[in-house]
Amino acid sequence: MSLPRGVRELLLPELPPGAAVTLTDPGGVRPLLTFIGADGRTRVRVRTHRAGDYSVAVPDGSAIGWRVEQNEHPGGPLLRRSGRRLVDEEGIPFFWLADTWWFTLCDRVSTDELRELARLRVRQGFTVVQVVAGLLPEVDAFDELGDLGGRWPWTPEFGDIDPRWWDDAEQRLAIIVEEGLTPAVVGGWSYYLLDAGPERMRRHWREVLARWAAFPVVWCVAGEAGLPHYHQLDEPRLDDVVAGLSAGWREIAAEVRTLDGYRSVVTVHPCPAFAHFSSTDAIGSADDLDLIWLQTGHADRSSIDDSLIALDRELAAPHGLPVINSEVCYEGIAAGSSATLQRFLFFSHVLSGAAGHSYGAQGLWAFRRSEDPGPGIMWGDATWQEAAALPGSAQLGRCATFLRSFDWAALVPAPDALSVHASDRCRVLPYAARVGDALIAYVPAVSLLPADRGISRALRDLTFTGLRPGRWRVDYWNPRHEDAQRGFESDVGDDGRLPLHAATRQSAVPSMEDWVVVVSPIG
Repeated sequence: MSLPRGVRELLLPELPPGAAVTLTDPGGVRPLLTFIGADGRTRVRVRTHRAGDYSVAVPDGSAIGWRVEQNEHPGGPLLRRSGRRLVDEEGIPFFWLADTWWFTLCDRVSTDELRELARLRVRQGFTVVQVVAGLLPEVDAFDELGDLGGRWPWTPEFGDIDPRWWDDAEQRLAIIVEEGLTPAVVGGWSYYLLDAGPERMRRHWREVLARWAAFPVVWCVAGEAGLPHYHQLDEPRLDDVVAGLSAGWREIAAEVRTLDGYRSVVTVHPCPAFAHFSSTDAIGSADDLDLIWLQTGHADRSSIDDSLIALDRELAAPHGLPVINSEVCYEGIAAGSSATLQRFLFFSHVLSGAAGHSYGAQGLWAFRRSEDPGPGIMWGDATWQEAAALPGSAQLGRCATFLRSFDWAALVPAPDALSVHASDRCRVLPYAARVGDALIAYVPAVSLLPADRGISRALRDLTFTGLRPGRWRVDYWNPRHEDAQRGFESDVGDDGRLPLHAATRQSAVPSMEDWVVVVSPIG
C-alpha cells in the first residue's frame, strides 16, 4: 500500500469496524478510527510528519509506541482556518485554487493520466482538487459508469463496505497528495442519504475518516446537500424531502467534526436549485463548519448577480469563516461560460474577500471519455482531455500566481478607491482591493457590461481616488496570456486622484479586454 509521506499504517488486534483507538503524539492526545482491510485485519493510520514520540492505545489495554527522529514533509499542506483565510500548519496563508474532478476515484481516468493531469495543474498554479468518495453525482448507485476496479465503495444494495474499492481509491488520493495538491473530499452526493439511509451513511463517513484523516485533506460532508433524486423534484412533498436531507446532513456534519481526531477543515457543498447558494443555506448552520462553500449556478453571465450576492452575504455573516465559491459556471458548460467569464469570477470573488476560488470545466469534472456518453452529457460533449486544455484553467493559474506575488492574505476590498466600481446596481464593473500601500484593481472586459449605443462606454474614464500626494506608478497586467507589463508614473496632488490614461476612445486600459491594474507609491 502506497501512502503519502508522513502517514504510517499500523496493524492492530481484532476490533469491530470503525472502532476508535487513542493516539498520543507530539501534538497531544486524539481519537483515531480504525478500519478493516481486505485481508480482514484491523488497521489504523497515523500522521507522523512531526518528530517525537508516538503511542497508540487500544481497548484491550495494550499499546504500540515508536519514535520519529525528524520532521517529514507530509506531501501537502495541513490546513486550518484563521479568520477569513485558510493557513497551513506553520500559519502561512494558503491560497485556494481548486480544479473540480468529482469522478477522480473511478475508472474513467487511469492512474497514469491522473498523475500527468495533477502535474499539469500544479505547474499552472492550482493547489486543490475537489473529488467524491465514490457516491457520485449524476449516476445511480452501482452504475458501472462510476466503477473503480469494477466496484463501488459498498457491496451491492449497500450490504457492506468493500475494502477493495477503498484500497484502489486511496492509491489515487496518494497520487494527488504526492504531486502537491490538497484533496477536498466530498463524502457522497446528497441523494445517497436516501438510498443508503442515515446509519450506512455514517458508516461510510467513518470509513472515510479512518482511512484518510491522516492525509492532508479538506472534508466536504455532502455534495449538493438537500438535493433528492432528480425524479423526485416534481413530488408534491418536495420541500419536506429537501428539509429532511438538509437536517440529516447537518447531523452527519456534527459527527464528522467530532470523530476526526485531526480536525481537518470541514465544509458542505450546497445546491442552488433551492436557493441554497451556501453551506449555511444547505444545512441551516455554520456551527460545525470551518469553511463556507458556495455553489451559484451555471447560467453564464446570468449567474453573476447570485454569485456575488451570496458571497457578500456570507462575508458579512457573524460566523466569520472563510468563503470560497466551490462551483460556478464550469468553462464550456452548455456552450457558455468562456474563459473571459472565468477570469471575471476569479477576480471579482477574490478582490471582494474570498479565500480563493474553484474552477471547473465541462467534461473534466466527470472525466468524460470519447467512447461513451458519460455522466453530465446533457451539459456538453467535450471529452475530459479537451476540457482539461481549455484556456481558463491556465489563465486562472497565472492569476493566482500573480496574486501570490503580493501579500494577498492582507487584501482589503476597496471599491471606493475607484471612480467607477461594481455595486448592487451593476456587478460587472471594476473591483479593487488594498494590499499594503498598493491597490490592485480588476477591470472587466467591456463585452460583459450592459451596452450603451452598441457597446458599453462605462470604462472610458477610470480614476483612482484617495491616494496620498506624491509619485505613483501604474502597471497594467494582462490576465489572458504572457505579456510584459505596461505602465507609467504620475504625480498625485492634494486631491488624491490619479486618472488612467485612455488607451483607446472607449477604454482607460490598454484594450477593451480585461486588465489588472496595480497602483503603487514610489519611494
